[in-house]
Amino acid sequence: MKAFWSFKNAEKLLYIVMVPSVLGYGAYAIYKKNFLEFEQRGQHIKKVEEKFLPENRATMIKLQNFKQKVFAIGLVDDILTDLSDINNDEAKLKKYQMEIAKNAALIRDLIRDIKPEEIVMELCDERFDEELRAILSHPNYDKTMAKVHLLLDQNDPEKVARFQEIALDHGNFELLVGFDTC
Repeated sequence: MKAFWSFKNAEKLLYIVMVPSVLGYGAYAIYKKNFLEFEQRGQHIKKVEEKFLPENRATMIKLQNFKQKVFAIGLVDDILTDLSDINNDEAKLKKYQMEIAKNAALIRDLIRDIKPEEIVMELCDERFDEELRAILSHPNYDKTMAKVHLLLDQNDPEKVARFQEIALDHGNFELLVGFDTC
């Protein structure tokens, strides 16, 4: 009569029990890690939301459905803005440039803090071709935007408004900061 507990049977039993157990534990560990990362990401977005939304209600809104949150930031210097009365008054022009610099900093800081998976910038093809393509392909673009980001890092919009190498009030600055941050 053969013994039931032979080394060969014990080895088979070990494979039958251990392999599914190891695979099950691995799947559980991956699930738990993803679930914890999802919770941490949600908490991080909530903190960023509490940081940015209350003080930027004029240019920023939050849209939310059951699956995701969308933050929309409006441009201060839109193509439809009438600049005739602003260009005639130096104080109004400086204030307008400060608002543009602050909004550009908001766009950059929000993108950096949230680290989104997707960023959508609404811009028609004609405007991109007419206004931005030449700027983005300019040989000094990278060097100039690096200087802009250094100024934005100092959290002083007045320095950005005084920066002479780029025109703040020609409808493109906020878009360029957003493109460059992406």
